[in-house]
Amino acid sequence: MNTPSTIRVTADHIAQGVPRSSGGCPIACAIREQYQDSDPIDVGNEQIIRHDDQGRTWTAQLPGIATCFIFDFDSGAPLDPLEFAVEWVPVWGP
Repeated sequence: MNTPSTIRVTADHIAQGVPRSSGGCPIACAIREQYQDSDPIDVGNEQIIRHDDQGRTWTAQLPGIATCFIFDFDSGAPLDPLEFAVEWVPVWGP
């Protein structure tokens, strides 16, 4: 997972997202679906923290377009699907 990954946020992710919820925002929903797991995901204003089922923790910096997307989503603005790349960096784990 050290290579760039493309995160695709669909209209379904936007519809099921929860405003002001780091683990329930559309970006977190998209990542959870992409990696097909239910491990904790925290999406902040500048980074994503993901825990996997192997006990590892990963982080990725959010690009500006994703930060603006989160702000707009939390503000209730209408949004289109979004696609962006991140590079996962291991932070902790076996």
